Amino acid sequence: MEVVPVADSDKASSIGCRNGFVRILLFLLGIPIVLLIIALVILWLPLPGLPSDPGSKSRNLVAAITVGIVGFSFIVAIVMYLRKILRTASHCMDEYFLSKGLVLSTAYSYGRSFCGKINDVRIEVVLLPSYYLQPWRLYITMHKGVGFLGTIGNRKTVVNRYCVPYHPEGSLSSHFVVSTEPQKMNQLLSNKLFEQAIHKMLMGYSIQDTWELRLYENKVVFYGRQYEFHPKDKENSVEAFFSLLQKIP
Repeated sequence: MEVVPVADSDKASSIGCRNGFVRILLFLLGIPIVLLIIALVILWLPLPGLPSDPGSKSRNLVAAITVGIVGFSFIVAIVMYLRKILRTASHCMDEYFLSKGLVLSTAYSYGRSFCGKINDVRIEVVLLPSYYLQPWRLYITMHKGVGFLGTIGNRKTVVNRYCVPYHPEGSLSSHFVVSTEPQKMNQLLSNKLFEQAIHKMLMGYSIQDTWELRLYENKVVFYGRQYEFHPKDKENSVEAFFSLLQKIP
């Protein structure tokens, strides 16, 4: 499977991020202005082979044809630009996941899916770059469970009606926790290595972003949504998630 190299930059760009969205917005606002200027030039400036009257049918026809061709060219250019930037963004972590022994299972037009095994544990990854107003989305599933249901995240969540919501103690006290087994959940979160791994997983996440670490009887899932995506920070974050393989009993 071909891996498209991505420039080594601090932040991955996509059409849903602030800079990409502003560029597209300026481009769209510039199209009618350019088309208006072209139409005025054809209608008012003296051009060889055209009558001097701006209201003549010949000038109107030439102006309409020219504006139509240029406008269509703009639309094609926008589509090609969106396709390129989405494709480049979705490939930003190919090299990392392939180096971990995972294989590309699905290549969406605007996202990637990987699967494989690490230490004989099945891993599934889905990465979707931001587009329009959607943030970057990362889903990682590790098929190794903890024997109970529990979730820790920076937003209130509901796993099922049997889960007890509370705030944990220690450095994770600002986060929200729900679990069917609060005592077992606290024992897991009080493990210093587990606690450090969670902090490393949160690298690059800001207040407006959303993340959850979901614990199930037979799997562990990390779910993240963020508006600015830094591949190097994300590699460290994913590495911390994979380290949970040794920290989950």
